[in-house]
Amino acid sequence: MKKLLVAAGFFVPFMANALELEFSVGALQQKPSGYVSYKPVSDNDKIDVKNDAHISDKTKPWVRLKLEHPIPLIPNIKLSYMPMKFDGNGTLTRDIKWGNYTYQANADFNLWEL
Repeated sequence: MKKLLVAAGFFVPFMANALELEFSVGALQQKPSGYVSYKPVSDNDKIDVKNDAHISDKTKPWVRLKLEHPIPLIPNIKLSYMPMKFDGNGTLTRDIKWGNYTYQANADFNLWEL
């Protein structure tokens, strides 16, 4: 028991200096762009996220927690979180095919949780 306590007394200060703990918080500007489609037949079947659906830029928070240590059998821990949710809507300027359905021009549409 005495040897175990002596060994723990030797390794505890070493482990305390070797542990790396990081907590970070910040914000990031998200700029969605590109196209969405479902089984497009031609380029006309794609919906532009910026121009057709009017999805705008958003600034969102993020957090990160990181714990690293020198023990090889125990994994390091790295956790991060950043919410992302985009909603948009618009009016079609042309006929589009979305899967097996065809939507006529001047039809209203909604895109959510992209």
